[in-house]
Amino acid sequence: MADTVMEQICTCLDRKKNFLLSGGAGSGKTYTLVQTLHYIFNRNPKVQVACITYTNVAADEIKERSPYSKLHVSTIHDFLWEEIKDYQKNLKQTL
Repeated sequence: MADTVMEQICTCLDRKKNFLLSGGAGSGKTYTLVQTLHYIFNRNPKVQVACITYTNVAADEIKERSPYSKLHVSTIHDFLWEEIKDYQKNLKQTL
């Protein structure tokens, strides 16, 4: 089954389509995501990739398993904060 999932993901990537990787705890999401990153970087080592997840545990695990310098891994909260932190003063005034 894992090969089928990877084939579907690779097809999406080749067609520049989005995909959703979802599953319960221990179902292999991180493993599949790391395999996907290998596929991406093997095809184009110069590409820059953002990998956004929900938890620090998942972000740390992905960083540990993925040795790519052009990979940015963060939680959704850290990612969004990086985008809006320069507007903190304006946000406080507005709110």
